[in-house]
Amino acid sequence: MNGMDKCSEHGKGFEFYCEDHFKLCCTICVIAHRKCDKLDDIASISRQKLAQPHGLKQSLLKLKSDADAIVAECKHSEEELNASVEDVSKDVNEMTDRMIKLFDAAKQDWLTEANALKSEEVKRLSIMQSVSTKIMEEIIQLFPMWSSIADLGSPQQMFILSKQVEEKIKNIESIIKEQRITQVSSKLALSYTGKLSSILEMGKQFMKVNLERKGIYFKINTVYTLL
Repeated sequence: MNGMDKCSEHGKGFEFYCEDHFKLCCTICVIAHRKCDKLDDIASISRQKLAQPHGLKQSLLKLKSDADAIVAECKHSEEELNASVEDVSKDVNEMTDRMIKLFDAAKQDWLTEANALKSEEVKRLSIMQSVSTKIMEEIIQLFPMWSSIADLGSPQQMFILSKQVEEKIKNIESIIKEQRITQVSSKLALSYTGKLSSILEMGKQFMKVNLERKGIYFKINTVYTLL
């Protein structure tokens, strides 16, 4: 079971399960739970309460699918960020003839800022992608063990593995939930006011790069705003 049947703190095999705290316990851990109302011997309870592997496996598959979707969205957002930096340059070059000189003076500043924002956002996307990739890898590693224990393991081993997986699912669900609500950016763009002539006297500070974030499953636009 790759050590999943042993206490990570004390290195001893799990022999008890505390229903009050939903925790697997070794002979040392159990001392702290001796006053709990529901403290079961795994050897006994595993014969009475058979694990339900199908439901847990489906939960793992769903979480893996969610993590995979986040990785795909992060990659897509990064691609759009890269493409949108080029659009910034194109938009600047398409300004009216009256604005050419001013835009040429400010263009490098905008691109530098856009690339800086892109780099910062790519770092965030990379972190999110790394977290979700790690989740997928962790889930994938569980499947062979799950199949082996389900086919050849003892009831005690299946009970212990089930409780370990349940705890992992709770942790992964928490991470996935946080990933889902994290705002990310996938595009840099320029936006303009209706009356550009009124801002000519402001010099190159009349526009700046902004990065707008929305939920990961929504289309995200990052725009320029005129001051």
